[in-house]
Amino acid sequence: MLHQLSFRRSPYQSFSYLVLLYAFALFFAACISPVIYHLIQYWASIMPNDLNQYLARKSFDDYFDRMRWIPLIVAFIWLVRTGKIEFWKKEDVYRKNNSMISVYIKGICMGGLLMLFIVVVQYFFTDFTYEAHAFNFTNLVSIFSKAMLSAFVVGMLEEIVFRGIVLQALKSAFKPITAILLGALVFAYMHFKMPGAIWEATDQTVSWDSGFFVAYYTLFGVFYSFKLILFLNLFAMGLYLGVVIFRTGSLVYCIGMHSMFIVFLLSYYKLFKVQSVEHLKWLLGGSEIVNGLLPAIILGIFSVFVFLKKNKDV
Repeated sequence: MLHQLSFRRSPYQSFSYLVLLYAFALFFAACISPVIYHLIQYWASIMPNDLNQYLARKSFDDYFDRMRWIPLIVAFIWLVRTGKIEFWKKEDVYRKNNSMISVYIKGICMGGLLMLFIVVVQYFFTDFTYEAHAFNFTNLVSIFSKAMLSAFVVGMLEEIVFRGIVLQALKSAFKPITAILLGALVFAYMHFKMPGAIWEATDQTVSWDSGFFVAYYTLFGVFYSFKLILFLNLFAMGLYLGVVIFRTGSLVYCIGMHSMFIVFLLSYYKLFKVQSVEHLKWLLGGSEIVNGLLPAIILGIFSVFVFLKKNKDV
């Protein structure tokens, strides 16, 4: 199947193979996650340590979520090695006389600037206070170290999949602007995974078919846990990153921005308390950021700005 996933084939072939690839990723996760789960539990029982105890406490649906990434990452590596990832082949406007690290840092800075707009608006238009107990050196190091580690891993994996594979396949089947919009929809959809409450409502016994149970709810999770404001924020984020990669050709730059978004989301609510007036909460949100439409509006404005700045490729 990977051999067929070429971005130079007739329009809808790559798109159809993308669907098959995702179906295979779910099937792979359904089969392998019970095995990995029980191996971790066994390891934790015979040789307990901090690492395996931490892993053993994870819910089974977390194992499934991690395992479904493996076929997608393997596909991306194969596509890069065979030269089928155009975004890495074309001239990267941010790689002129710049190292990959400097491009990543530029992405982080741009992501931080976007998040700063949200902070400024909330500061002036909400009841904005800081959590005094959180601002001590030890706690700040703990918060940001955990956030940065998660951000780097998740940001890299999600950009590899959504901009490195999904958007590429969509681009081969549709016009660029359509591909960007569809890519943003896919990005938002795939963040609605199996609701934890559904797994917790079962006896939580992991058997050979538990993976297929989770696969079903992962595939249709958006219908069980749909939140309109969250969906629109995710869509706007996918839209902005899609426009940016078409403009810059830099997956690394997008990874940097995505990483900064995650650092911000994971640390902001621990450091600040934001309370909006009730009738504006849908717009300004709170400490969780994504419970208001403000991020979607800001990212939407920047998407239009980047789109119109140099209307050459899109």
